[in-house]
Amino acid sequence: MLQEAGFDPARLDATDDWLDLGGFDDLIEHAVRFTGDPAFGLHWGERSTLMKYDLMPQLVATARDLRTALTAVLKFQRILNDRPDLTLEEGPSVSRLAWSLGSRRETAYLVRAESGVVGFSRVLQYFSGGEAGPSRVTFDYPAPGHAAEYTRILGNNVAFDEPMLALDFESSLLDVPQVQHNPRIYEAVEIEAERALGRVLGGKQHSELLRQHLFDAFPGAPDMNQVARQLGMAARSLRRRLSEEGTSFQELVVEARVARATRLLEDPRRSIKDTAYAMGFASPSAFHRAFKRWTGVSPSSVRGGIGRS
Repeated sequence: MLQEAGFDPARLDATDDWLDLGGFDDLIEHAVRFTGDPAFGLHWGERSTLMKYDLMPQLVATARDLRTALTAVLKFQRILNDRPDLTLEEGPSVSRLAWSLGSRRETAYLVRAESGVVGFSRVLQYFSGGEAGPSRVTFDYPAPGHAAEYTRILGNNVAFDEPMLALDFESSLLDVPQVQHNPRIYEAVEIEAERALGRVLGGKQHSELLRQHLFDAFPGAPDMNQVARQLGMAARSLRRRLSEEGTSFQELVVEARVARATRLLEDPRRSIKDTAYAMGFASPSAFHRAFKRWTGVSPSSVRGGIGRS
């Protein structure tokens, strides 16, 4: 399969080598063709050896409880993925893991959605001793031809064509003690994860990470608490770090919106009216005023002579 994909197997042994999202999606599409399995993502999540996923499964396996495990996953997810895609929304009775996977290449998106949801369903079963799984799972695409496999693996509470890709579970599971908890091993793995995260980030500041996160989240608009949870820290700590770096959450929100609007305006296939609605404005005139307030120039000056207006 790797030969067919033109991928050098020697790269698999290079610990500091990374695949960008496009390269990863290429391999996923080759794997689906190579196996002839339309439910490849479900079976990947169901059968894969989770302990092969670097330090993350070791943190999960030795954590005190599910809350500690998920906090670690959110904090260190950049070890596995340079675009953090997982968030946790804790509720009084039901909590939710939600994914924002970026690429919308149909086959690759479906496989990554399936494998991620099934993988975390296995985590829930691990922490509950096999007693509990997700209470509801939603997928943001139509039911595929192999929808029966979703039911077999995830249960009957599966819904398609929903607004988001998410997995709901009982909040009470968050604080059930984990019988395999080993504080010494967990602390040692956490220290190693901190070192790995430092190597990955390469000294990037929190403002830089947050700016990219807000840009990638479009058209979503996560608030300070949501972003802080995804970065594995308290909102108060994130606010302090941003202040130390001479900026604020609101300033970064504006910067991200300007960057996204500019990217859309530079697309010659898209009119200013199209851009206004894509940015969530009720009218082109409202977008014009906001963009002028943000940047001091008009949207048309950014477009220059590009395309239609």
